[in-house]
Amino acid sequence: MQSALLAVQNGLAAAAASKQYGIPRSTLRGRLSGADTLKQSAADRQMLSPVQEAELATWVKIQELLGQAPSHFQIRRAAELILQQAGITTTLGKNWTTGFMRRNTCIDTFQGKRLENKRANAVTPDNIKELFEVLKSPLLVNVRPQHRYNMDETGVAEGVGTNGKHVGAAGEPGTKKKRWVYVKGRQTRTWISVLECVNAEGNCLTPVVVYTGKSVQQQWFPQNDEELQEYVSWNFTATENGWTCNDIGHEWLTKHFIPLTNPGGKEWRLLIMDGHNSHVSDEFMSTCAANRVFFCCLPAHTSHVTQPLDVAVFSPFKSSYRKHLEEFGYEDLGSAASKQTFLYCYNRARKEALTARNIRAGWKTTGLWPVDISKALNSPWVTKEAAPLPKETAKTTPLKRRASICLPTPRGGGELLKKFDNGRGKSTRDTRMVMRKAAKSIDQKNTELAILQIEKKALERQLEDLRPKKRVKVVPDKNKRFAQIEDVRKAQAIAIAREKSKPRATAKRVISLRGTCIDL
Repeated sequence: MQSALLAVQNGLAAAAASKQYGIPRSTLRGRLSGADTLKQSAADRQMLSPVQEAELATWVKIQELLGQAPSHFQIRRAAELILQQAGITTTLGKNWTTGFMRRNTCIDTFQGKRLENKRANAVTPDNIKELFEVLKSPLLVNVRPQHRYNMDETGVAEGVGTNGKHVGAAGEPGTKKKRWVYVKGRQTRTWISVLECVNAEGNCLTPVVVYTGKSVQQQWFPQNDEELQEYVSWNFTATENGWTCNDIGHEWLTKHFIPLTNPGGKEWRLLIMDGHNSHVSDEFMSTCAANRVFFCCLPAHTSHVTQPLDVAVFSPFKSSYRKHLEEFGYEDLGSAASKQTFLYCYNRARKEALTARNIRAGWKTTGLWPVDISKALNSPWVTKEAAPLPKETAKTTPLKRRASICLPTPRGGGELLKKFDNGRGKSTRDTRMVMRKAAKSIDQKNTELAILQIEKKALERQLEDLRPKKRVKVVPDKNKRFAQIEDVRKAQAIAIAREKSKPRATAKRVISLRGTCIDL
């Protein structure tokens, strides 16, 4: 057809061009008069416009590069979601996928080959190179850092471990030195999972907390409205084992990630995460395609090298979390922390660890942004061949350590003695003895007071945990999976109303007379 049209433009008669190129005369005349082609006329009757189909085909190509080539069902599901967003309720025909593949010749159908997730020595240079070849593809290079996200799930136990170092009484001289001390503690602790997501600019989304249980309970949250306000933007849900599942993964994507990271316009987002089953379901992939999200699964068992959250965020976070738990005295008294304490400690540790500096350091160390494969290849966890040792090594002169001129400020009895020594003129032996005894007494009292304060906080927290609370189920919105603080407040209001409406028993006064109790 194109050759015939070109020949007519060069002066050949339409009848001659029709005969020469074997095209019906009516068809050629229609094209010369500006009539649409069959493909162009059929475009108006397609469920998806050519632009939408072109974007869907682009998403398919990107997913193949990321090692997550979609199936026919996933492509069909993605197209249905695109139609739903446009307010079209008409279902696709049974042969729509075949027509889509025929109209978009840049993609084709191939036999899928699954790779085994568990591989020995997974962190190899070849795996790292494959990941960075994907990240340097033309379709991903233009994704800006504020639209590059990393999501991961971290697990936290309701309590603090007892495997750290502890201090106890030393053995008697001449006896065998003991190697450990026993620390009381519960062996069973409830598991809590938290979904965290950060971008390459150093920003983080609000978390999603997954408790262990059948439903979220109001007594798990602070009863003070001011403290409760700190968790307004958080989302909460519960599962039987405390881990995420396909439904939670899809709910996090649709109700949490996509609304909070919507860039507006036609910009794409990149979501990097591990290959957990809840991340690669059909619904998850289809929703990504319908909302202009590319997602990249990291190579199996390489998250400690290639995942920003694992590399530079979760380690300082868990150290901070344990530090805040120990402040409550749970390790000393051998009790597991309550869910209210978990929220408090997690929130404090999160503010200290999920900083812009730590987040950007994670992206830079992994080489995911700025994209630099040498950062990942230079990791000590990547398997390398042993390099030959140099014949001669240059001798280096050790640097001399500067003498510290910053003296710690003395406190307590020591401060008293120092001020006395600096300001005294002539002093008697009795005066010096009195000052030493006074300093010793102050130090002892300060130590006793600090220990009592620690025990007081721990006992107050235990008393609060043991105090019976009214169990009220937190009921989220019918169209949402995650419970929010507003739902918690409603449940707490119901619990308070039930407590007020409960009839109080008449108190009995007991008078003791010579060992005999008389009820009045």
